[in-house]
Formats: sequence, C-alpha cells, structure tokens
Amino acid sequence: MEPAALNLVVLRSRDMEHAADFYNRLGLEFSRHRHGKGPEHFAAL
Repeated sequence: MEPAALNLVVLRSRDMEHAADFYNRLGLEFSRHRHGKGPEHFAAL
C-alpha cells in the first residue's frame, strides 16, 4: 500500500504579498500565476 500524498494546498489571504513573504522566509519559493482572466495568485515551486 502506498502512503497518501499531498499535491495541493490552497491558502487564502487578504494580503497576498505579506503571506508570500512569510512563507518565503520559511523556505518556500513562489512564482506568480494567472489563468486567463482569473485572479492572480502565487504557486510554490
């Protein structure tokens, strides 16, 4: 039996830049994304 895997986590924030900075300091790297006319968001690399 294979262990469960996590492939997506969605975190919402009123201050996207502040949240990205916080998680960046914990070692996550981000890039900006937008799908079509949808909202801009960050994706961890």
